[in-house]
Amino acid sequence: MNALIWLLISAALGIALFWIGNRKTFDQVNTAAQELRSRASKLNPQSVDGFIESLMLAEEDKYGARVVLLEISELLEVQPEKLAYSYELSELLVYHPDLRECGAACGIDPFSYMLAERIMGKSRKDLWNERWASQPGLPRNERELTEFISHMNIEEFIRFFSPLIKKGEGSRSIFHRRS
Repeated sequence: MNALIWLLISAALGIALFWIGNRKTFDQVNTAAQELRSRASKLNPQSVDGFIESLMLAEEDKYGARVVLLEISELLEVQPEKLAYSYELSELLVYHPDLRECGAACGIDPFSYMLAERIMGKSRKDLWNERWASQPGLPRNERELTEFISHMNIEEFIRFFSPLIKKGEGSRSIFHRRS
């Protein structure tokens, strides 16, 4: 009987510690997301049209460029104009609470997996298959894809993903600013 009581106490304690530990992680991720969104909201707006023109994309890829930029801006909850510059994605998507204490290893990344998922949802599988055939070293799963994009800036990200975007996806206000 005593063994059963100790087992129940241990299980209850384990469950409580599990929830407390996860709550702390949840709070840290939410704090990181809020800080990154706050930081992005303070960026100086630039012309989306001018930025996309400066990328010198093929005409058929400009639509995809707008979709990609809009996805990043929605994730960070800022206007696309705030991101119309070649910022490093790692600076926009990864929060480093105190580099003095733990260096770059303590970064909290609340957005990279969401961004990868959103962009893949807007991409055409047949175009990915073509790209994989011509470049077999490209990422083939979500973890590899997030690592791949973490080393890009916004310009590189747009150049890479805009040709893969489904035409007609995400037709929102950013597409109707100027004709």
